[in-house]
Amino acid sequence: MNFRALASLVVLPTVGIGQSPTARLAAAPPTILESGPDTLLWQSVSPATDTDGRAVLVTNTWEELATGLTYFDDARQARIPTVEAFEVSADGRALALRGPHRVAAAPNLHSWGAVEVQTPEGQTFRSHLLGIAYTDPPVAGAFSSPNPGTVSERSSARTGWFGRTR
Repeated sequence: MNFRALASLVVLPTVGIGQSPTARLAAAPPTILESGPDTLLWQSVSPATDTDGRAVLVTNTWEELATGLTYFDDARQARIPTVEAFEVSADGRALALRGPHRVAAAPNLHSWGAVEVQTPEGQTFRSHLLGIAYTDPPVAGAFSSPNPGTVSERSSARTGWFGRTR
């Protein structure tokens, strides 16, 4: 008995009638092998059929690059994927705490030092809102001012600027 015939005896009983050998092999979702502050190394394994018609598993590995993909979580002592979202605290502040830079914004953005940013190195910066500018063709939409009644508006087909006047 040659090897190919022996392999067929082993594989065929595990395959249902009318199913190809690759139908029994499920593709696993991609997994993260390694992570750094700005990189994720991914791997996926998927079923395929080789030129002889045998079921095989194909492994693909790729690296994702972007600034701030993960952050170090002190409680878990591990790198965690960054979540780009704000949560509202009990005192009304908007908090973005699940990333390398931690941000807290006061409920009233018109207050002095309303935005606080902490870097991964532990440095803290405080700032406040002076105006809002955006670019979006065409300019449309509603804006709110941190101080109603003190808003100037200048717009064109591509840029809108809303700033405080003195």
